[in-house]
Amino acid sequence: MSTLLGANERIGRSLLELVHCRRPQDVVAAESSVMAAILEETALQTKTWLELSQKVQQCCTNMARETASEIRQQTNETPDARSSVKAS
Repeated sequence: MSTLLGANERIGRSLLELVHCRRPQDVVAAESSVMAAILEETALQTKTWLELSQKVQQCCTNMARETASEIRQQTNETPDARSSVKAS
């Protein structure tokens, strides 16, 4: 989050620089700075969402494996329980 907040601050500073420009080349430099900050922030947000989605995917995979394991255990226990009841 601190990285994203830093990028937002940089965009704000770049926009302030744009307002204070007096020469055309200053405008171009300020616009470039704004675009660079926006692109960096977009890249950071994309990376953050990618990491989050990977964590969620891993969590879901683990839950599915645990559930499948529990179901296997239940199906393996059920025939044994039936045979012991029939034997009695």
